[in-house]
Amino acid sequence: MDAYKIKIQNLINKRQLSIQLFSIVTGGGVGLLFVKFELKTAILFAIGIYYSILLLSNYIKLDKTIDKYIEKIEEEK
Repeated sequence: MDAYKIKIQNLINKRQLSIQLFSIVTGGGVGLLFVKFELKTAILFAIGIYYSILLLSNYIKLDKTIDKYIEKIEEEK
């Protein structure tokens, strides 16, 4: 039971880090919209979109994993 709680806490920390990085990358992408549009701006914007999607999918995956562990704890009670 304690092992599940530790795993859940670890996953919650990773989820919080993921959403924080998502907001930073998204903010950087929005900031690129205010810069003169050049090839390097387009490349950086595309990379930002890729990482935003990657971090958001990671957040969703971690959220589902946390839910599974919580269900396991509830079943044991």
